[in-house]
Amino acid sequence: MPVKRRFGKQREGAVTPQAVAAYEHALAMRKRAHLSDADKQAAHEAERIVDRLLGFKFFEDTIWDIMKYGVDPEQPHSVLAGEQLRQLNAALRAKRTGAKNANLSKATAASAPVGGSNSGPLGQSQTSAEDAAVGTPVPADADP
Repeated sequence: MPVKRRFGKQREGAVTPQAVAAYEHALAMRKRAHLSDADKQAAHEAERIVDRLLGFKFFEDTIWDIMKYGVDPEQPHSVLAGEQLRQLNAALRAKRTGAKNANLSKATAASAPVGGSNSGPLGQSQTSAEDAAVGTPVPADADP
């Protein structure tokens, strides 16, 4: 008896955390590519890994072509590569600023004084739920 075969959703071209990490590595390898032939080969291989993760075929415009020549609006693969390059750059920027913000918040948390005029017994600010959502502090004498 024949059974309907179901195919999974195709996720080709999705910008995943793995693709962002591979892109970051490939950019670092491209900076070193001028140093030696081995570094040039490593950079080329890192670029091909990113291409495979994004689902590019060897005859299609890739993000590396877009970086070098720009987007050709008449070629659908070129437009797709341009969009993926934009997404990769945005994800990489978010990753880097997220890491910087995490480091900043750790530094400010370590240097922040415990207690104060508007703090509870554990050093937490006592605000009502509505004011916490808006970000406006509540005076110490106000009822929650």
